[in-house]
Amino acid sequence: MRDRVRSRARGVPPGRRCGLSHFDACLPALSVPWPEDEIDALYEILVDTDAWEFPHETARTLIRDQPKFEDSDMLRALFAERFPDDPVTRTWYAELERWFLGDDPGHTRHWRDSLAVAVAASPPAVLPTIIEHAHEQLRRRGIPDLFAHLTAPLVRRLRNDPDAVTHVSAALRDPYAPRDETPIWRPRTAAPVTADDAARRSYLHARILQRVGALDSDTAASMRSTLLIPHGDVVTQDPFTTVEANLRTLCRTLTIRQR
Repeated sequence: MRDRVRSRARGVPPGRRCGLSHFDACLPALSVPWPEDEIDALYEILVDTDAWEFPHETARTLIRDQPKFEDSDMLRALFAERFPDDPVTRTWYAELERWFLGDDPGHTRHWRDSLAVAVAASPPAVLPTIIEHAHEQLRRRGIPDLFAHLTAPLVRRLRNDPDAVTHVSAALRDPYAPRDETPIWRPRTAAPVTADDAARRSYLHARILQRVGALDSDTAASMRSTLLIPHGDVVTQDPFTTVEANLRTLCRTLTIRQR
């Protein structure tokens, strides 16, 4: 698939790092209709800084100079992931918070760039809240196809942001602890954290840390016993496989496996 997408994207050569001209040639493809699997594969190539042989900073201007930069959810997501500290991305994050507060209701939002901006640009202390809110929204709305737009940028961030890993680990250790708040995907009605909620939170953060290789064996064993014994019948959804099942089933694969 990656080779086929690269070939279609104006001759990007498979199997090796590519140059500036190829990156520039691929960018317009993010603003035109493509089969979803192909556009997702192309996006994964463009967001991968190791796939390109020119300096990372050079991409900033190239992406921003695209004619549909402000209108394309794919270009906005790509920019946010590659440049989370850029003032443009920070502005988008502030706009996203205002939109969820209801102060900016004039337009609809796309899931892809909203998830990318929220995950990439949120302060490390807020990231666990973003993860919990977004996962619950996707689970309750029954739209499993969108989970990848949450987990892919999340994995990329956690593999490069030790502070974010620290805060997700803290959220795993204490699922009842008050979270740094954000209106982004916050439930309309606040409610106390129940034991079932805490179990879902613990599994979610453990599963995410497992994926990035940050779940140690002692914590994995502790989570399995803690979740399986009193909360085995609680139903939630694996954010990576999108399988919905009870924790008794899901926790069987909660090991220190890394991907």
